[in-house]
Amino acid sequence: GGDADRTSYVGQFGVGILSCFMVADEIVVLTRRFGDDANGIRWTARPDGTYTVSELDRELDAGTRVVLKLNRRGARYAAARSIRELIDRYARYLSVDIHVGDEDWAVNDEAPPWQADLTDPHVRESLVEEFGWRSGKTALDVIDLTDDSLGLRGVAFVLPDLPANASQQHHDVYLKRMFITDRPGDLLPRWAGFTRCVLCSDRLRPTASRESFYEDDTYRAVRESVTLRLRDYLQRLAVKNRAVLALLLELQDAPFR
Repeated sequence: GGDADRTSYVGQFGVGILSCFMVADEIVVLTRRFGDDANGIRWTARPDGTYTVSELDRELDAGTRVVLKLNRRGARYAAARSIRELIDRYARYLSVDIHVGDEDWAVNDEAPPWQADLTDPHVRESLVEEFGWRSGKTALDVIDLTDDSLGLRGVAFVLPDLPANASQQHHDVYLKRMFITDRPGDLLPRWAGFTRCVLCSDRLRPTASRESFYEDDTYRAVRESVTLRLRDYLQRLAVKNRAVLALLLELQDAPFR
């Protein structure tokens, strides 16, 4: 496919072969084209860089199957509990259904918070309740951070108190619905510690380690957009709810700039 097809990709480099070899001694890819009468192809790779390609002597359903033959260090990831925990952290909001074992139901069927209709009071209440269930904190409010011009969707939960270490802010950032990091550095302003933000970008560029993003023009534009929306929220509080604004000002250890 062309570049247009790549806009839906989470990454740029296929299976993530280096990551696979961190837990596996061998990678096997079984694949067959849709509508192709020929048998499928088996590609087997090993950590030393060698690989073999062979034609399967049995029919294979159209599609691709990736099999990791786990090494001793990676064996713990074969446990269903470990798999579910990793899916919940990294792939909870992926639009592709993920099944574990022989289960028919997808384990990642949760709707992302940025899809919620915040104009509906009942939806807002449900979102706050869900946040409280996951974090143990009852959010004071929810702020819409979506900016379609930047391919950015997100919400910010207003916290009743600051984290124990306000300099170590935690905000969940997703790239094309795949979790990247909960410590995005200065993607958000320091004073945003009164919130827990959940952001999803289609345009930020991840580093090779996929633990952070390149600080390019898009990165800076996203930061400016989120900053403006948080400031707008504070300005609205000054008119509609000065009591909450006073509480947030009291919590702050950094100016809103």
